[in-house]
Amino acid sequence: MLIDSFLNALGLKKTLNSSLRYHDWISEKEKTLYESMQINTRATQKISIVVVLESVQNFEQINKTILSILEQVSPNWELLISVRNIPKELQYIEDKRVRLIQRKNEACFYISANEAAQQAQGSLLTFLKEGDQLSTYAVASLNECKDEDDSLKTIISDEDYLNSNNERCDPFFKPDWNPDYLTNYNYFSQAVAYDRKLFIDLCGFNFKVNDPYHDLALRATDLLDDGQIGHISKILFHLKQHHKGEIYRTQFDIHEPVPLVTVIIPTKDQLELLKTCLDGLFNNTNYENIEIIVIDNQSQQSETLEYLIELEINQKIRILRYDKPFNYSEMNNIAVRGAKGSLLCFLNNDISMIKKDWLTEMVSQAIRPEIGCVGAKLLYPDGTIQHAGVILGLKGYASHAHKGFEGVAKGYFNRLQVVHNVSAVTAACMVVRKEVFESVGGFDATNLKVAYNDVDLCLKVREAGYRNLFTPHAQLIHHESKSRGKKRSKEQQKQLRAESAYLLEKWGEGLFSDPAYNKNLTLLKEDFSLGFDRINK
Repeated sequence: MLIDSFLNALGLKKTLNSSLRYHDWISEKEKTLYESMQINTRATQKISIVVVLESVQNFEQINKTILSILEQVSPNWELLISVRNIPKELQYIEDKRVRLIQRKNEACFYISANEAAQQAQGSLLTFLKEGDQLSTYAVASLNECKDEDDSLKTIISDEDYLNSNNERCDPFFKPDWNPDYLTNYNYFSQAVAYDRKLFIDLCGFNFKVNDPYHDLALRATDLLDDGQIGHISKILFHLKQHHKGEIYRTQFDIHEPVPLVTVIIPTKDQLELLKTCLDGLFNNTNYENIEIIVIDNQSQQSETLEYLIELEINQKIRILRYDKPFNYSEMNNIAVRGAKGSLLCFLNNDISMIKKDWLTEMVSQAIRPEIGCVGAKLLYPDGTIQHAGVILGLKGYASHAHKGFEGVAKGYFNRLQVVHNVSAVTAACMVVRKEVFESVGGFDATNLKVAYNDVDLCLKVREAGYRNLFTPHAQLIHHESKSRGKKRSKEQQKQLRAESAYLLEKWGEGLFSDPAYNKNLTLLKEDFSLGFDRINK
């Protein structure tokens, strides 16, 4: 107990526990990932690995890098070592796949890498710095990926880091191709292989920019179709230095005429919640071109009914009376049919505003032609995360990423701080173009009257070719379940089970392979912890 207290005081206990858990994951899970691999020793693809040695002072580190390549289970590689002065230790390497490139002048890593790449003969290029290491199965995995789909021009992989004791730590299990994540944060890092011709055509790294790896990734993917960018959900790269992790915010202009947004708010009594929500729309929202449709679902309290009558005086507000049992999907679909706006904002009545620019941010994202549904960062009243995008398969069906994290936290590799693509978002606060919503048939009012209708909508939108998106730059408070309560009657529980079963039946196994998540992460908790529960799945 005394040791635990000491470690907690230093903030080290969590780190140590995480490292131990990762060690267990490596021995239990990673082993199964490679057991099923068929190593193709005659693969047509050759992987060119460029190692730039800026110094030869620490040959112990250099040796670990080179050995990690010599020990590859697949023989289909070549190693190009760029060095200013060739040390005697390198002169005795007899493997003909290793070539020493002696550069004439001292040059930075990126210039040297570009020069070495010109001499590469492989179909794919990847780059290492001294101390970095490759997984024994890296070349085999890249070959397998490329052989399965020869159209791939960029392949990313998961990665981890090597501490001062050369122990693996801090794994980064990445999503599949995620354009908005890459725009705002270099999640590719160094764990990426590029088509050699593409790299040469792009003139390689631009050493004059702040982050040449990020710059290269952006320039390369800008030229490619989505299907040409692959992801291997295995840790192939063990990096000596943590990526700098710079984050960006890309803002999009809203051109005149500013589009009209129809804000749709279902409600039943709970007058104070509705008042707070509407007050936030009028007094704590700087996007002014809105109309509001309040859906009254059988309110009974006299003060609520009187207030709704008063609201109708406001030309920006219309009251839609839905005199049936609660059916979230149907009432919203009806409201959409009467919406005048080209954009729809679905908003719970238990939402309150924090910053005035929340709707401006969401609209600026939703008007992008490639974007479908846009979700916001929703906080509980205590400041912790309630919603930051939906992860498919989580807790059996779907659940909210980072739920319970501190609102100011960075999240898993900055995912709480940067805009990124997700498979689904919650309709507690969602913005989508009306044409997109209608093109996929809106909410499913027959099979999903209460639950998962927003997830189903987002999946239909994604299936139609749009990218859904989470933005942390739109922050609001969500007093979750206050309007309807958390307790469910037996009938409500029965309905929830039926709708959950329908969601699973409709989307099948795709519900458990979220491209915005990673199959090595857990489906039991919202904290992006290691997926011990998925070891044999």
